[in-house]
Amino acid sequence: MKKIFSAFLSISLCLTGMSFAAVDVSASETKPVIIAFGDSLTAAGVWVNNLNIKFGLDIINKGIGGNNTNDAKARFNTDVLSKNPDIVIICFGMNDSAKDMTKHVEINTYKNNLRYFINSLKDKGTKVILSTPNYIDETKYYTRHDSEVFASAGGAQAYIDTYCQVIRDIAEEQDVYLVDVREACKAYTDRNLLLTDGVHCTNLGYSIYSNLIGEQLTDIYLGDINLDGKITSTDYLMLKRHFLGTYVIPQTKITFADINGDGSIKSSDYLMLKRYFLGTLNIR
Repeated sequence: MKKIFSAFLSISLCLTGMSFAAVDVSASETKPVIIAFGDSLTAAGVWVNNLNIKFGLDIINKGIGGNNTNDAKARFNTDVLSKNPDIVIICFGMNDSAKDMTKHVEINTYKNNLRYFINSLKDKGTKVILSTPNYIDETKYYTRHDSEVFASAGGAQAYIDTYCQVIRDIAEEQDVYLVDVREACKAYTDRNLLLTDGVHCTNLGYSIYSNLIGEQLTDIYLGDINLDGKITSTDYLMLKRHFLGTYVIPQTKITFADINGDGSIKSSDYLMLKRYFLGTLNIR
């Protein structure tokens, strides 16, 4: 039985290899439609630009300063659904949790708004990445907010953290990607290095967003080198020809071609990709 299977696999590899030769890799590169949907932390554009440069993307920035999820819901069809996105990165919560302001959104309404976004996007086959907002500096935060309103919750950060937990819970409930920026902020002893006015980020702070979201994009597109939403013989051929020196994968897409994640492109990468394409290996 093992010999029969081995012979069948060898024939499959040969036949598949024949079909690969006809693929025109030069005409295969695409750019997915990715939307960054959020408030001023998104609108600032820093982490969006970081990702565009790193991966050669054209992420559409649909962040609007001061927005909460109610505001976002009112513009969701126009700014997001109408674009037929492949991926939407959602980052709201900083304004929703502003308990002392009219933009405050009660936490159960906030949950339902997130569910609405996710379910609407899932119905279109769109992948969703949820992000928690970053750490705040309460001293600076209280220069613009009423500290007494947050006292019963243990402070503004503690109150915002309840919204961050909602994001984690909804991500698990809905089985979507999670970027936990708030948790990652704990790795910094001097967290003031991450912030300018106590809420908005320095370049270092925004790099947490772009690094973590970049990891999720790598997971989503691992092996899908031309970013067309599926792994096909074209991706295999691009990778193999890159290794052989007859085609150069753009540097921005090398991360998606490094199947085993060791930082370099080897024959093992294109063999792993071929096995995935044939259904004999799971790389994700």
